[in-house]
Amino acid sequence: MNKFLFIFITFALLCSCTLSKSSNTANVNDTTNVKSVIIKSGGNSTIYKINSNNLIINSSYTNQYGAVNTRLYSYDDNKELKSIVKNNSVTGSETITFSTIKDRSANDKVTKKFKTISSSRGQSSILIVDYYYDENGKVIGMIQKDGNGNIIAKGVNN
Repeated sequence: MNKFLFIFITFALLCSCTLSKSSNTANVNDTTNVKSVIIKSGGNSTIYKINSNNLIINSSYTNQYGAVNTRLYSYDDNKELKSIVKNNSVTGSETITFSTIKDRSANDKVTKKFKTISSSRGQSSILIVDYYYDENGKVIGMIQKDGNGNIIAKGVNN
């Protein structure tokens, strides 16, 4: 009887650990426990909604022409920004998605980031940022290119 009780308790603990882990990753984009932060600049106010993971999940403001602008933010399980959906009550919507390539042989350093922009009017574009590191693993430069490979910007970290 004691063996059965021990096995049952062990099984119950393992199941509860597994359940609590999966519920934490599912809550990265949680919208139920939200606090609002209002930032005023000049005559405009932007309202940010922040969830229990301290991630911005929503922002909104009215621009100088009276159009309401909202942004919905989505994150991956590592709390890295995955996408932004920008809505404007006059011009429509735009979806921006982010993806990252990491070099596993170099301690998961980010080597490249992609930013894809798609509008509700059928337009789309892509931006690519390549990262370069020194022998100590510090970022020494970045090059941003458009979807055709044209260099848009360069950055050097001294």
